[in-house]
Amino acid sequence: MPASRDQADRTQRVQLPDETGPVPVSIVHAEPRWFGVPPPLLLFGLAASLFVLALVLLAVGSWPSGLILLGLSALLTAAFLETARRRPGSERMRAAHSWTSSRLELAREHAKRLAEVQGLRGRRAVIESERRS
Repeated sequence: MPASRDQADRTQRVQLPDETGPVPVSIVHAEPRWFGVPPPLLLFGLAASLFVLALVLLAVGSWPSGLILLGLSALLTAAFLETARRRPGSERMRAAHSWTSSRLELAREHAKRLAEVQGLRGRRAVIESERRS
């Protein structure tokens, strides 16, 4: 194969400068991009507003619409918690995530205790009915 006479085909050896002194260092982290996922605070705001609207509709008497909005609010709250867990951006975001997590934990415990109380009341009613018989 004949040697090319084109300058672009030639390899040149370049000496790199010696950088042993103070050189500027910049560290860059690749941030994940969540295409199609709204910001966490927007999800939180939508979930809160849908929850309030659902409560208003339930109070007015339109319970099917209220239940649908309540379900959407629960889905948006779950999306908010997942997004906030994956990328806790600011201090406000961390505070909102912490507050929401603690409220959900409190509601879960409240529901558990309420179920226990209902079970105890049921057992008491059975015992009282047997005693009257």
